[in-house]
Amino acid sequence: MARIRTIKPELPQSESMGRVSRDARLLFVMLFTIVDDEGRARAATRMLASLLFPYDDDAKAKVAEWLAELEQENCVELYEVDGNAYLRIASWLAHQRIDKPSRSRLPPPPARPDELSASPREASAPEGNGVEGNGPDSSDVPSDPCDQDFEIFWKEYPTDALMSKKRALEQWEKLSQAERGAARQAIPAFKDYCRKHPTYRPVHAERFLSQKRFEGFASTATAALSATEIEANKDRADRLMRRGKYAVSYQ
Repeated sequence: MARIRTIKPELPQSESMGRVSRDARLLFVMLFTIVDDEGRARAATRMLASLLFPYDDDAKAKVAEWLAELEQENCVELYEVDGNAYLRIASWLAHQRIDKPSRSRLPPPPARPDELSASPREASAPEGNGVEGNGPDSSDVPSDPCDQDFEIFWKEYPTDALMSKKRALEQWEKLSQAERGAARQAIPAFKDYCRKHPTYRPVHAERFLSQKRFEGFASTATAALSATEIEANKDRADRLMRRGKYAVSYQ
């Protein structure tokens, strides 16, 4: 059910809003009217297009792209539970003051491993300007000869100063050898896409690994996987493509 919401006057001056397209900004604002009191909503793109852009015929093909822009700026979080697509507006309570909020009937985003293990103080600590990561300080990553492949990945991946190397390493260690190879081999295609789309900001390396986004950019990388793994990964990539999770198709 649609809700009456408020918009802060400083929202148009937000740097994150300035880095997305005008249509993505409009989508972000209109999402306020359909998310529940915990900032969650279903994220099926055709449904969002029909609800929020009923007079725009091109919206069905564009909503996924706009959602991807917003996710890159950490304005929304896209996630999947039992094969269904959902979204959550990040820092929702900073955007909205709600009297007598109703409890959400939608599932929350799956907890990240670092959130499960974080101490209460760490979990409540602010993360900065809405961007994940604790900085690129390599001193927080132990030196280990076994991590040489990760060091190569980290060097090749288009990192920035706000990406956490430690978090990326934690996700790297959870991958199989075949997946690590696929992640490395997917980087050239991923970097090529970033070059061709200057407004696209590379996703955090931690997410690239934990959500296996490299599958959407992998080509020859998938040769290292077994036939069963290829089919399983392709099905997952196809589902996420329909949500706009990947920018290019799975090969």
